[in-house]
Amino acid sequence: TAALLASAGRSVVVFDLDKRPELIVGESMLPAVVPLLRRIGVEAEVRACSVHKPGASLTSEDRIYPFAFEAAMGEAPSYSYNVDRRDFDRILRSAARRHGATHVDLKATMADDGRGGVELTGECNDVAREILDGPPDVIVDASGRHALIERTLGLKSSLGSRNDVALFAHLDSATLEHKGHIHVDRLKHGWSWRIPLRDRTSVGLVVSRDHLARYGDTAAEQYDSMLNAFPRLAARVSGSRRLSSVLKYTNYQRH
Repeated sequence: TAALLASAGRSVVVFDLDKRPELIVGESMLPAVVPLLRRIGVEAEVRACSVHKPGASLTSEDRIYPFAFEAAMGEAPSYSYNVDRRDFDRILRSAARRHGATHVDLKATMADDGRGGVELTGECNDVAREILDGPPDVIVDASGRHALIERTLGLKSSLGSRNDVALFAHLDSATLEHKGHIHVDRLKHGWSWRIPLRDRTSVGLVVSRDHLARYGDTAAEQYDSMLNAFPRLAARVSGSRRLSSVLKYTNYQRH
């Protein structure tokens, strides 16, 4: 967003401490993202550190249903990318700066402005006013799951009809039936993903909170136990080694 606004001639300030968790959901992209990467001039950089993604494969009851993006209707590209989020975020951050956005190594702080919106506060507000020669016209909340504006204004979010928990980690390998595809497997009590990255595979499990408790107390215990509990999935990760800690999202459907 910062790169697009700055490239259109807007004055943009990005508050970012550049602190990320070890893993971030959002590694497998849709084709509609590719034109945006082209607009800000980073597709070649993304391609160099990503896995080409020509489609997606769904598995249900031992049947695999592959879908190629080139067979879809519309004008979107016939491919996308599976990205390492550390590299991807770095590329986007650099692109924003290259297009003229100002990066500030501060955590964004804000308050209710009393008019149904928010305003920046403290040092964050002082810095923005100096760079922009006044208060910002628009504040974009790109904090993701931290939901700064939502929390500041006390807005209510939707949790969906399921109380799901997501667990995921990076493994050194996993079986993939179709090269470059994200593989989504339907499980008895949820679903899983396998995303091929350059030197590893992202493997995630999404199940109901009630079902999760029977697999252990810690995220790692639950993850490892569930991988072995589903025969089809266990076969696809057999012999693999976990390269990361296990990340747990307890409100996976919140939006």
